[in-house]
Order: sequence, then structure tokens, then C-alpha cells
Amino acid sequence: YLELEWRRAIREQTQLSLMMIDVDYFKAYNDNFGHLEGDEALRQVAKAIRASCSRPSDLPARYGGEEFALVLPNTSPGGARLLAEKL
Repeated sequence: YLELEWRRAIREQTQLSLMMIDVDYFKAYNDNFGHLEGDEALRQVAKAIRASCSRPSDLPARYGGEEFALVLPNTSPGGARLLAEKL
């Protein structure tokens, strides 16, 4: 999806933002509360990220471990920053 949106942004000369999100202190949370609670915490983070997406073209995805990526077509750096602050 990212490559598709990248090519479209180049072709149509539109903006594209990619937000990388890392959950701070997740290892400590997992160590203190266990993997089941850690998995639930990640689900809640994913739910919050998904809820912040207002357009169908916005694509949140788990990138790995406690990392998420958010592809934001037609979004300026300023728009991505506002969304990051909201999260």
C-alpha cells in the first residue's frame, strides 16, 4: 500500500506522510503485567490509532513488536504533526 501511495503522490504531485509510532516502555509493561495484558494494551493502542484516522485512505498497520505505521495520503507534514499530537 505504501509503495502504491508513494507512486501516486509522485505522479499526482500530492503530499504523503508516513507516521512511525513506537509504544514507550512497552517491555517494562510486558514484564510487569505479562504478555496477555501486553497484547491487550497493543490492541488498545491500535484501536486509538484507527480511531484517529478520519479518511478511508488512511492506513494504520502494525509494523512489528510495539511499533505501528500510519500511511497518510494527501497529508502535509503539518497535518501529520497535528495528528501525532492528537494521539
